Amino acid sequence: MSEIAKEFGVTMEALQEVNAISDPARLQIDQELVIPQRQVAATVTSTSVSTTSAQVVHVVQEGDTLIGIAKQYGVTVEALQEVNAISDPKRLQIGQELVIPQGGTITPTMDITPSVQATPTVVGALEGMVFVRAGEFIMGSPEGEGLDNEHPQRTVYLDAFYIGKYEVTNEQFAQFVDATGYTTDAETAGWGWAWAGEDWEEVEGADWRHPRGPGSSIEGKMDHPVVQVSWNDADAYCQWAGKRLPTEAEWEKAARGTDGREYPWGNSAPDGSKLNYCDVNCELAWKDSSVDDGYADTAPVGHYEAGKSPYGAYDMAGNVWEWVADWYDADYYSKAPERNPQGPDSGERRGLRGGSWSGYEGDARCVDRYGGAPDVRISYFGFRVAASSGSP
Repeated sequence: MSEIAKEFGVTMEALQEVNAISDPARLQIDQELVIPQRQVAATVTSTSVSTTSAQVVHVVQEGDTLIGIAKQYGVTVEALQEVNAISDPKRLQIGQELVIPQGGTITPTMDITPSVQATPTVVGALEGMVFVRAGEFIMGSPEGEGLDNEHPQRTVYLDAFYIGKYEVTNEQFAQFVDATGYTTDAETAGWGWAWAGEDWEEVEGADWRHPRGPGSSIEGKMDHPVVQVSWNDADAYCQWAGKRLPTEAEWEKAARGTDGREYPWGNSAPDGSKLNYCDVNCELAWKDSSVDDGYADTAPVGHYEAGKSPYGAYDMAGNVWEWVADWYDADYYSKAPERNPQGPDSGERRGLRGGSWSGYEGDARCVDRYGGAPDVRISYFGFRVAASSGSP
């Protein structure tokens, strides 16, 4: 491991922390290691300067301040504000990229020892995922707000983990089926729940390839989230992909960050630029005719740039309800551990999060909870994957 650390210019401690390696002497052949980023997160060639010039880009991390960043790079706060067009230095966002003005004391060529808490570069089998740092976050709704199953609000500690940047798509699920010959619960039973014009019904022939039954298809929608998948189907995909479903707590932290925000993008009301929910295009009676998100049902994953979470995960509000690993218990928050809660040991329903194209605005809140039987499949249930820090 020491040779790997030297090769990438990082410390062994950083490698061990990010990859959860307790014994550095027990590396496996073909084991994939995540390489931590250096404190200077990226070096990019700027189109606004000569091709021989380069810019240092600092990725804002939790706890960063503009004054602290300016001191770190030996530049003035005013220069940082001017180069990055920052009007309010107090409104930095986690994940925001700041260009460091030329003339700072740290340059892209310097060898900088990375922090153990640095955001790792996601490579190999973890591509398509975002990293969520270890630490505390606020889970649930404050007293007097939200629904009963969102209480009590509490502070929860989670180990570091990865979560899918996007929901699993039709294309990805097709690769799984082609590789394994897997048959979904809907295909086995011969039906799935779908909107039949006036109500949700058991529609014969509805499955992931035909979300609304015979006559419907996913042609032209391979980049949309797969639907008509049960918890069982989602779990099978995760096992094949070497991943897992996120816990309910992991899902909520990835959606809202550490500041207790109501929606992934903040506390402002939803609109058609941030998420896909039941808008003017929706067939259902409760649609919000004042909003146009561009889609009558599912939207391509990653379509709503303005709606991504503090960690860079897309569609954590709307598009499809997402299965999580936990058994669902409406009263779980009152008895859950404060560190790494995994949900009840057993139950009748599995958790779902995030709301969907067919749902209300309130369903899209980061704290909203829902549950379904593990074999339920419907045209607005999907999922995304997760992995523990250190997973290959």
